Amino acid sequence: MENENDLKWVFWLGTLFMAFMALSIVLLAVFYQRRFYIVKQHEAEVGLKATLEAEKTERNRVAADLHDGISGDISAILNLVGVLELKNRQIENVQLLCEIKTALGITIDEVQRVSYNLMPPLLETEDLQAVLKDFFNRVEKTYKVRVEARYFSEGLLLTTSESYELYRCIQELTENVLKHGKASSIKFSVDCIEGEYVFRFLDDGCSYDFFKASKTAKGMGIRNIKARLSNLKAILVQLPSDSGNCIFIRKKIKG
Repeated sequence: MENENDLKWVFWLGTLFMAFMALSIVLLAVFYQRRFYIVKQHEAEVGLKATLEAEKTERNRVAADLHDGISGDISAILNLVGVLELKNRQIENVQLLCEIKTALGITIDEVQRVSYNLMPPLLETEDLQAVLKDFFNRVEKTYKVRVEARYFSEGLLLTTSESYELYRCIQELTENVLKHGKASSIKFSVDCIEGEYVFRFLDDGCSYDFFKASKTAKGMGIRNIKARLSNLKAILVQLPSDSGNCIFIRKKIKG
């Protein structure tokens, strides 16, 4: 009887904890969106470059809070459930604990995904191409989409800030064609041509006009791409395509 009461206590504790974690994630997302809106308003006053840097800092902070705080707490509860599972051998108890472990595992995966999307950890230590390889590997697994990627054989001469802005542009292009364009395949390449880095992005999704879309109310993500590229003094070119979209981003190599 005492064992059963302990199990019920753990079940309700686990349920309440998962509900609390879910609410925390929602509140963090709302807080971030509000913060992002405030930062965008501040753009007109302090200039585009400072605004984008502030957004980067905020993303980094929230990502760290998710990864180091909430994710760590859930892992601790998951370990506790594992210990209780070893002590409770009744079939119904084991099944219940397994369900709790599964739910907690899913929550951890979701927290880590959100944290990664806010600020990929590789950006601080690796070349942009390594970050993009990891990103497109995740895209293939998450969206079940085929990605053909080819990268420049040498490291890219970019600062961490430049790598971050270019990564955000490519991430936004990718998410746009997957969520709205229903693309099933993407071709991506990085080349060095006549003193420029050229990032080529092709997809088989619904065709759209990048520059027209940037002027619509729903084109905020695309406007963000334009703002980032303007800050980098990079150029985006969209070429006509019989199907899907063909976009190039060109960034001059600093001598």
